Amino acid sequence: MHFFKPIERIMNVLNCLYRLRRIFIAVMLVALVHWIIRYGTHDVGIKNTGRYDGHVAATGYDQFQSRGEDKRQVACIQPHLPVWSDEIRRFQKSCTPPSCGSQEDWIYTKQSRFYISEEVEKKVGKIECVYTAIVNVDNYTNRVMETIKSMPNGSILKSDVFKVSCKSSKGFKYNNIHACIAKTEPRSVKVSRTRYNVVIFGFDSVSRNQMKRMLPKTHTYFTKELGGHVLNGYNTIGDGTVSAFVPMLAGRKKPEMLKYMDTRKTKHADDVLDFVWRRFEDQGYITQYGEDWFPNLHTFYFKLEGFRKQPVHHFLRPYILEAAKDKVLGKLCLGKKRSYSVVFDWLKEGILTNQNRPFFTLAFMNEYSHDSNQCFGLLDDPTKDFLSILKTTENYNNTFVFLISDHGMRFGGMRNLEFGKLEERMPYFGIVVPSNFRREFPSKYEHFQENTNRLTTPLDVYKTLLDLLGEKEGIADIKERSYSLFDRITDERTCADADIERHWCACLTWNNVSICDMNVTTAADAVVKHFNTLLTHVKDRCHVLTLSKVVKAVQLVSNKEVLRFKETVDWRYEDMTAKTKTDFLYYQITIETTPGFGLFEVTTSVNIRSGKVSVEADSVSRINRYYDDPACVVDEYPHLAFYCVCKKK
Repeated sequence: MHFFKPIERIMNVLNCLYRLRRIFIAVMLVALVHWIIRYGTHDVGIKNTGRYDGHVAATGYDQFQSRGEDKRQVACIQPHLPVWSDEIRRFQKSCTPPSCGSQEDWIYTKQSRFYISEEVEKKVGKIECVYTAIVNVDNYTNRVMETIKSMPNGSILKSDVFKVSCKSSKGFKYNNIHACIAKTEPRSVKVSRTRYNVVIFGFDSVSRNQMKRMLPKTHTYFTKELGGHVLNGYNTIGDGTVSAFVPMLAGRKKPEMLKYMDTRKTKHADDVLDFVWRRFEDQGYITQYGEDWFPNLHTFYFKLEGFRKQPVHHFLRPYILEAAKDKVLGKLCLGKKRSYSVVFDWLKEGILTNQNRPFFTLAFMNEYSHDSNQCFGLLDDPTKDFLSILKTTENYNNTFVFLISDHGMRFGGMRNLEFGKLEERMPYFGIVVPSNFRREFPSKYEHFQENTNRLTTPLDVYKTLLDLLGEKEGIADIKERSYSLFDRITDERTCADADIERHWCACLTWNNVSICDMNVTTAADAVVKHFNTLLTHVKDRCHVLTLSKVVKAVQLVSNKEVLRFKETVDWRYEDMTAKTKTDFLYYQITIETTPGFGLFEVTTSVNIRSGKVSVEADSVSRINRYYDDPACVVDEYPHLAFYCVCKKK
C-alpha cells in the first residue's frame, strides 16, 4: 500500500490543477454575468435582482437582512465544535466533592404525609418529633404556622416547608428543614382532549458540548434509553438566564419585559408577563417550580423583585428562604445534603404525588455549574438515576421530559476563545416526546424530528408549550419569529427571521476555498483515516478506504459581531470591545472515497496551533447511495453502512 502513496499524491495534485482551470473559467463567466447585470440590464432586458458578493460561487446574501428584504440568504449553519480537544482539556479542572454532613434523615415525606424512618429508629431508639409548618408570605418572607409537639407518624402535611426537631429514646437529636409536597387540589376543568404532563429541569451555563463532556452517562441515557432528541440548532437569544426563561415561559424577550416594566413602574415579573404555568393551571394542572442557590440570585429575583403572588402551587423558594435564614444553605449544600439531591428529591416527590393528575414541573439548578463547571460532573449519576426513576412512573408514556440549559459558560478562560463564545450561544436542550403523543400525532412528531436540526430558540419552546395545551393554531410562517416545534420549520430560517440579534447568532457564514488548500487536504486525509478507524474491528470484511478526490470545500466563519461581543452592561447595553482569539478553523468538505465511490459531506475543525483535525460522529453525511456495498455488516453494525464496502458480496 505504501508504494501507491506517492502516486495518489501526484494524482491529487493533477486533479487540483484541473479543478483550478475549471474554477478560472467559472470566475470569468461570473464576471461576465456581473458586468451584464450591472451595466447592461436596460439593454438586454435582464432584471437586477440582487447584489454579487464577490465569491466564485455565490456564498449567499447577508445572514442578517431585515424581514421583507431579499430572502436568498444562506440557511443557518451551526458549527460542529469538537467535544474534546487539547485546548478544551486545559480548562477542565478536577473537583473536590463537598462534604455536607453524614447524619441521615430521621423523617421522610411521601404522598403528602409525614413519616418517621423505621431504619433510623432501629439505630437510635423511639423517635418523637416537634413539627412546625411554614408558609410563604412574600418574596423574602415566610410565616411560621401551627406547631405540633408530637407529630404522629403518617400525618397529613400542612405545608410545603416545615421545621422538625426530634429526640430519640437513646438521647440522640435531629433538627432540620424539609421541602415537601403538601396536597393541593387543582382547578376543576373538563377537557375532552388528552392532557400531557410536562417535566422541565436543567442546569445553568451548560452548553450542548459541555453536557456531553461532563454528564456523558446522562446524555447517553437520555438519547438512547429514553429516545430523547437534542435540538442541534438551538440558539440562545440574549445574555443570562432571564433571556432564556422569559421567552420560554412567557413568549417575550427580555428587552420587551424591561420596557413593559419601565412603563408600568414595576419590577414584579407577573405584573407584565403572562406565564405559561398559569395557562396550565387554567386547564386543571398542578404546577411546581423551584431553583437552588441563594434567594437573591434566583432567576426572577436578580435585579428584579420576583412575583407579586406565589407563581405556582408548589414553590421551592420558601424552603430556600428558610434554609438561608437558618444558615443551612452553604456552598453546594442544603443542610446535610448536596443541593442537587434536595432538588431531585423534591422533583420526584411532586411527580409521584401527582401521578393521577396532570402536572407542569420546572426545576433549575445553578450551584454546580454557574460559577464554574468544575464540579458539574458530580451530577452525572444522580441525573441519570432521576431519569431512570421517571421512566418507571405510571404516567411516563404521557409525559414530556425537557432536559435543558439556558446558555453556555459566560466567563472564564474558555469563554475568551472563539469556540467558547460559540458554545455560550448553543445551550443543551433536549426533549423526550412520549409514546402516547407520537401515536396520537404522528405528523407532529415527524415535524419535531426534522426541527431538531433547524434553527430554534426559547420563543419556539413557548409556542410548543401552548401547542400542548391546544392554544396554538395555524401553520408555521417564515414571517413569524417563533413556531411550535410540532410545525415544520423551514431550513431557510435565519437569525433575522428568528429575531436573534447579530451578536447572539451562532450561525456561520461560508466561503468557498480551493480544494488544494493545505488545511482542506489535511482535513480530507484525516476524515478518511477516521472512517478506517471506525472499520477497524470489521477490517476482515470491509475494504480499507482511500481518498479518491476532494470534490468541494467551504470554510465556515463566525460573524464578527459574535467575536466582538464582550458582555451586556446593566442588562441593556452591549460592550462590543472584545478581541476574541480564534483557535480553530471550520470546514465543510465533500470527498469521494474508493472502493465504492462513496460521496461524503463532512464538517471538520482544524486546530490552528497543532494542525489536529476533529471529526464528530454527527457531522458526517453520506450523500450518494451505497446499495448493497455494506451487506456483510449492515445487520450487525448498521451504523457502519455509510463506510463499509464489503470484500465479498
